[in-house]
Amino acid sequence: MHLDNLRNIILNERESARLSEISPDTYEAARKYLRELQEHVYEAKDPLSEETRTLIEEIHSLRETIRELFQIRSRKILALAGARMETPVDREETKKMIPPEREMYRIILSALEDCRCTTTEGRTGPVVTPATEEITEKEDTPLPENGQMVVRMLADVEAFLGVDGRIYTLKKEDVVTLPRINAEVLCDHNIALNIKPG
Repeated sequence: MHLDNLRNIILNERESARLSEISPDTYEAARKYLRELQEHVYEAKDPLSEETRTLIEEIHSLRETIRELFQIRSRKILALAGARMETPVDREETKKMIPPEREMYRIILSALEDCRCTTTEGRTGPVVTPATEEITEKEDTPLPENGQMVVRMLADVEAFLGVDGRIYTLKKEDVVTLPRINAEVLCDHNIALNIKPG
């Protein structure tokens, strides 16, 4: 990932408010090239030569460009997470996130939802946000309160698709609001405990 390639990616990011699609190995390739440049500097016979100075300048520019790319994309992901609290997620945007960005997005959503529940509902404890969001038409019409259950997980469970179209990955001791149908199945198998009977 040479500097010119990275700069082209940044130009695309600057020109649009939406995320650009980048290769999952963009950062890894940039770091690999950075290491190669550093090795050339270490191996240089004359550290004061014009060639060495050029390499050092390229290393500095590459580092700055990597940081700028991260900052631009992170700001967009933060905006998406904030908007997600009020509107359905844009599936096309989440598809453009590389795996570490998708994990960051999930963590931000989880923190926002946790804070929302604490401040507006007075509910405390970990609130689980799906690790991956699969959005369907059902997302536009939230389930009514009586269509949900708050449960405490008694064991880890592998990822599963809820009737609300979301994929849930749950761990023991998580406290989470689930669609009633899914929650009842977990409770029936002694995998979860309904903590708000009714």
